[in-house]
Amino acid sequence: MSFLKEIKEQVKEYAEIVAGFVDCEVEIVDENMLRIAATGKFAHLVGKFSKGAIYKDVLVNGESHVVENPSQHRLCADCEFKERCQEKLEIAAPIVHQGKRIGVIGIVALTDIIKYKVLRNVSLYLDFTEQISDFISETISEHEKKENRERMDIIKEVINSFDKCAVILDENDIIIDANQKAVKELDFEENFRDKKIKLEAVPLEETVFGKEIFNVKIEEKEIKAVGIFVSAGLIAKKDCKILFFNKYRG
Repeated sequence: MSFLKEIKEQVKEYAEIVAGFVDCEVEIVDENMLRIAATGKFAHLVGKFSKGAIYKDVLVNGESHVVENPSQHRLCADCEFKERCQEKLEIAAPIVHQGKRIGVIGIVALTDIIKYKVLRNVSLYLDFTEQISDFISETISEHEKKENRERMDIIKEVINSFDKCAVILDENDIIIDANQKAVKELDFEENFRDKKIKLEAVPLEETVFGKEIFNVKIEEKEIKAVGIFVSAGLIAKKDCKILFFNKYRG
C-alpha cells in the first residue's frame, strides 16, 4: 500500500506550498517511484512513474542529495533523457514513516538564476525539504488515526522558513497570519492578529516568469506585487489560502 496515495490531495498541497516558496518545481514520488504530486512543468507527469536515478538512490540509501548539473552526475550516467535534461540542480530527500522509506520529495531548479539562488543557502533549502518530509509523515499518522486536527501550526512554521512575503487568508480574505517580511512590506499594525484586517489582491492579467502581478491593498497601503495563491485548506483543516509574493519592481 502506498501511504502517499492515501493522502494524495494533502501531498499535492505540500508540493504547491513548497514550490510557491522556493521558486522551484517540486515532485513527490512514492516508494514505487509513482509521481503522487508535481508542480509547474512537471504537473502533467502526475500518475506516471519516474525513472529518476537520484530518487531511486534516495529510496535505497535513505540519504538526502544535493545534485548540481544532474545530467552530468554519476547517478544519471545511464539515463536515456540526460542529453535533453533541463534540470540545473536537484535536492532530494527521503520521506520516512515509522522507520520505513515511503517516498521522496524533490526540489528542481530549471534555470541558472534559481540554481545559484539555492546554492547560496543550500543548507536552508535542504533542511526545509527534510522538514516538509517530516510534516508529510505526521499527516499520514493523523490519517491513520482518523484525526482531524487543525494544522495551522505547520502552515505558520512553513511561511516563516524563508525570506519571502507570505500571508495566510481565510475564506473572506481576512488575514490569519503573516511572516515578518510581509508585515514589513505591507506596513501592518503590530497587533494585526487581534483585528479583522482584509487583504485585497486584484490580478492585473500580467505575468512574470509564470507568476501573476497583483495590486495588493491592505487598509491604506497599496503595492504592486508578483506572486501566487496556494490553497492550504486540506493541511490546515480549515478554509484558507496563502499568498506568496514579492514587491514588483518592473
